Amino acid sequence: MRLLRKTLAILLILFCLWLLLPLAAGIFHIGMIYPVILLLPLIVVLWRRSPFGGSRRRAAAFSLCYAAALVFCLGTVAVMAKAAQNDGGDGGTVIVLGCKVRGSTPSRLLYDRCEAARGYLEANPDAVCVAAGGQGAGEDISEAESIFQVLTIRGVAPERIYLEESSTNTEENLANAAEIIAANGLSTDVVIATDAFHQFRAARYAKKAGLNPTAAPSATYLPVMPGYWAREILAVWKAILLR
Repeated sequence: MRLLRKTLAILLILFCLWLLLPLAAGIFHIGMIYPVILLLPLIVVLWRRSPFGGSRRRAAAFSLCYAAALVFCLGTVAVMAKAAQNDGGDGGTVIVLGCKVRGSTPSRLLYDRCEAARGYLEANPDAVCVAAGGQGAGEDISEAESIFQVLTIRGVAPERIYLEESSTNTEENLANAAEIIAANGLSTDVVIATDAFHQFRAARYAKKAGLNPTAAPSATYLPVMPGYWAREILAVWKAILLR
């Protein structure tokens, strides 16, 4: 039993290091930090020989709290993952959701979202695309312009791409894209090109804007993946509880 506890503790330490790995690239957000804070007491308990001094009541309370947190997080992740499996049909309007641009260079996440959109546009030559995202701090061009550049370089005709350059968050991405779709008579059956972890919340905002969403999930870069999934758990519940 002691060997099992220490093995689990080591695995959790490795998971925490995975969460913190993006710090080496200057990436920092709450999704990297709060899971580590929550896991540290569990790691200590697993590593110590008699962490509760023989008190079964304290051990049971501790175990119940962590079991509830685990069920909560895994349940939310399951819902998020299911939304990413809602594959797009033929002929929908693609909406590429913006992500960080460093200067004029798209981040890895944004580039991968563009690749997901390009794959759909190649398979559906009559489909068009709305590139969504304004210009934020540290960005020399808008996220929409960066999406446009990546897609056109990768062979998508410029006339198939509409730019939405005023949004500052996911909800605005979808609301403003819906206005562009309505103004140009485009299909309200939309295919959202974004990371798998982002699809549930994006679909929620798309429906709020009067769109019928499906998913074109991009693959999230492995070193940053757990932190972004963890951060999105908080964002999903914020969207559910506050909107």
